[in-house]
Amino acid sequence: MRVRGSYEPYALEYEVLHDGTALIRFCENITPFEESGENGGLPATGWEYDRYTLRRTHTEELHTKVATNTAKWLEYARQEEYNTIAAEVRNKRDELLAKTDKTQIPDSPLSDDTRAEYQAYRQLLRDIPEQTGFPYEVVWPEKPSQANGPEPVPY
Repeated sequence: MRVRGSYEPYALEYEVLHDGTALIRFCENITPFEESGENGGLPATGWEYDRYTLRRTHTEELHTKVATNTAKWLEYARQEEYNTIAAEVRNKRDELLAKTDKTQIPDSPLSDDTRAEYQAYRQLLRDIPEQTGFPYEVVWPEKPSQANGPEPVPY
């Protein structure tokens, strides 16, 4: 995930927490930034970078494994973040599909045109995982207007 901070981060940060777990943070693509201040104010400066975080049970063995094989652990953290974000997007997509299920039943009060609009909308929702940039950059389709018929019956 792209973030900004006021200090230059280390490429690997390992923090042991009070509950016996460890936060393992990986930072890459670290670049300084400066933005002009608003209304003639002081400029904002800091660092921008990609950060990936893992939370695991802390052991000295784990700390050593991460420190000696950082590239492998970084790849694992990237994949875990991807999986988490992809699942969140799919869950939202599934909720939107569920909200329009009743538009497709044969005895729906919708006109044929409106039902067809909802079919197209639902297909666009199903195609979201195929979008370029998924799951980080998702273009959500617009729900059809209700100009051609009544609002679908809510659950």
